[in-house]
Amino acid sequence: SPYQGFPTQETTERWMKLMDGYSIRVPSTSLDDLDLESIPLNDDSGDVWVSMNVYHHLHCLDSIRHQIAGVRCSNPHDPTANHTEHYDMDEAHYFPPHIDHCIETLRKRLICQPDLGVRAIAWNPDKPGVAFANNTVDSACVNWDAVQDWTRQHSFSEEEKLITTPDGENIPLC
Repeated sequence: SPYQGFPTQETTERWMKLMDGYSIRVPSTSLDDLDLESIPLNDDSGDVWVSMNVYHHLHCLDSIRHQIAGVRCSNPHDPTANHTEHYDMDEAHYFPPHIDHCIETLRKRLICQPDLGVRAIAWNPDKPGVAFANNTVDSACVNWDAVQDWTRQHSFSEEEKLITTPDGENIPLC
């Protein structure tokens, strides 16, 4: 994917484009049924500033991507910022609380709406006994508790030794 790899200026610009539209306006009355309040815009329109969760999730992924690479994640809305500036990995203040918040936000989102697309598993022809997954799957939205219940009813343990290589070797579950 063009979004993968070390955060270069080019990949960061792609991520910034993904997040284009982070801040949006809606009539303040549109939040009434949600029992939410948001910052009013100062143009006398009656509109308020909101953002869709998907943009926050993308921002979090981008921040984690930068953290892993040891590159400071600048304000994505600042075109003059150096989006590939390295920082000292000992800057403990950079991880918590922002990255911790992002990881927790994404964890909650994945559990709230898990992707139940099935990933087919195949043996790697170049590495005997090593399996790999097909990561091109469709997405579905479901109730997480129902997913866990179904999974528990259909799960098996490593002790049951249900996974073996073509040579008959038992391998640990991933």
